[in-house]
Amino acid sequence: MATRTQGSVTAYAVSLALFVILFVFSFILAIVFKTQVTGAQLQAKEAAEELTSLIKPNERNRPEVLEMKVKHSSTGTSMIGQLLAETAQLKQLINASPRSTPEAIKSEAAAAGVELGQTLIAQIRSLRAEKVYADQLVDQYKTELDAYTKQLTEVEAQKTSKSQEHEKTINQLNTTLTSLQEDVNAYRSQVDTQRKQLEKQFVDVRAQTQQSVNDLRSIIEQKDQQIDAQRKRLEELTGELASTGKGDGPDLTRQSDGIITSTLADDSLVYIDRGRADQIVLGMTFEVFDEESGVVIDEFGSVRGKATIEVIRMSDRSSLTRVVRLEHRQRLDEGDLIANVVYDPNIPYKFYVFGEFDIDTTGQVTATDRRRVETMITQWGGQLVSKLSYNTDFLVLGQEPDLPEPLPDNVFDPTVIERHAAKHRKYEAYQTLITQAKALSIPILNQNRFLALVGYYQR
Repeated sequence: MATRTQGSVTAYAVSLALFVILFVFSFILAIVFKTQVTGAQLQAKEAAEELTSLIKPNERNRPEVLEMKVKHSSTGTSMIGQLLAETAQLKQLINASPRSTPEAIKSEAAAAGVELGQTLIAQIRSLRAEKVYADQLVDQYKTELDAYTKQLTEVEAQKTSKSQEHEKTINQLNTTLTSLQEDVNAYRSQVDTQRKQLEKQFVDVRAQTQQSVNDLRSIIEQKDQQIDAQRKRLEELTGELASTGKGDGPDLTRQSDGIITSTLADDSLVYIDRGRADQIVLGMTFEVFDEESGVVIDEFGSVRGKATIEVIRMSDRSSLTRVVRLEHRQRLDEGDLIANVVYDPNIPYKFYVFGEFDIDTTGQVTATDRRRVETMITQWGGQLVSKLSYNTDFLVLGQEPDLPEPLPDNVFDPTVIERHAAKHRKYEAYQTLITQAKALSIPILNQNRFLALVGYYQR
């Protein structure tokens, strides 16, 4: 019995020891478990907080999040990793920089002209549409450019052709100009030669004229001496005839050139029986003598009557004259004789006609008017000569040609140059005739003076 009791105590003690050990172990395990549970709770709380910071509870059931979970389960990547990868791809697509921040991307978008609130896709679509339109414009402009290029090529070809034609024309004009310049130089040389010849002729003519004047003066002196001798001889013969009673023959000193046919009431105008056909000219004067006394020479050897009359208007066979001198207590009657010591109707005057005329003052000179002038001269009894000489009585000049202005240096038209040279030659010929006429002491008549001379103008 005692053995059983001791064995029971031992067993009890061992059990107690085991219980204590198990209790301690359990306590330790409980402490460890408690510690681990507390750590797990802390970790769970931190994980929950971290999860909440990554995604809110109300965001976990959003369709895109659920879609991402499905994609996450299929790919084996974390949702954050997937988001980071997609974000990097989006940033790479936007600005090729996966490290760019949204603020930087917004700044770049604003700088690139993306309007606030407009998506990049919409902007890209708009830009693509603009690009398509721009491409269409480019194609259109290319087509127009090709057309313009073709036109430009054609214009360049025409320009080249015109340039060649222009150069050819310029060469022809230069050739013509050179020829004309040579002609002008030759003409100038000829004109200079002719001018020198004319100057020499003028000097010679002046010398000859002076010599002729001296000779004529000598002849006049000789004739005066002969006249004095003849007058003395006439007086002697007249005395002898008177002494012998044989002086009843005709007296040559009593010959007249016409008579007064009628007088007007105021005695200042009279008509004579000589006119244009008798070589009468306007301004010609006559001495008037009584019919009974005839034409006489006074004691000074001059023919001077009781009156002097001047022709102021003419017809073919009669003329109207005005009295320019009348001696005291004398009167003019029909039948009175008229005389002019240098007038001779049987000697025709010689005329040289040059230039163009405008008889009817129309402002336009014509060749017909020149022929009318020549006809008037022949009808008046004058003669036309072909050149100016000592035997010419009158030089009749038409309208004076204008001296042409020098041609500009850029005029190359041969017709214009020749027309200018013709005007210059006509002007020089006109002035040369005036110089020659003055050297030869030939009276110069312009159109008005000539028409008055032949009686075309009636006073």
